[in-house]
Amino acid sequence: TSAAAMLDADLWYAPDLIVAPTLTTRVPAELFGKVVINHPGRLGDRGASSIDWGRWRRERFGGTTLLLAADGWDTGDVVHTTTYRYPAGPATKSWIYSYLNRAALLRGLERVVDEPPPVPRPLDYAHADVLGRWNDVLRADDSTVEWSLTADEIVGLAAARDGAPGVRAELLGEVVGLFDVQPAGPAHGEPGEVVGRLADSAIRVAVG
Repeated sequence: TSAAAMLDADLWYAPDLIVAPTLTTRVPAELFGKVVINHPGRLGDRGASSIDWGRWRRERFGGTTLLLAADGWDTGDVVHTTTYRYPAGPATKSWIYSYLNRAALLRGLERVVDEPPPVPRPLDYAHADVLGRWNDVLRADDSTVEWSLTADEIVGLAAARDGAPGVRAELLGEVVGLFDVQPAGPAHGEPGEVVGRLADSAIRVAVG
């Protein structure tokens, strides 16, 4: 929850290695080199929305990178990286994070604690294998869909923002967040027209 809490925990438990599977607070300088950060992105990806942008851009490959805490966000030396192909279907961000990223994290940690341990590698964008980039936070205004898109396109784009806050769209004159979007087969109606309602409160919308 804070740098002070990290230092207190380090003093209390005296661990050999600290793993940050999800980091929201800067690591204090006193713990640089001791904290391994899990970043759900390809080698070189930085920022909090690497999976979001990867899915939104329709990129074929994602990854998980383990790096040492340093000054700045995701700037430390790399101790392990894994690249994996994104599923062909509309896999959600949460599924990718929970399964592909978690499996890669565990494999990476096994390598980190192995003998001999990996030699930390500085992040150098001049290397040909560094395919990632800086990713600003993918905000709601960056992720909107038009009903003129095909059903498959809308399902895929919504999955990039699933479950929350969803992807933005205009429906019945209101801006709403779409999530848990699934194809429902052909429908008669103009794009954006509500053409049905299901018993579980889901609605059916005609698209392009």
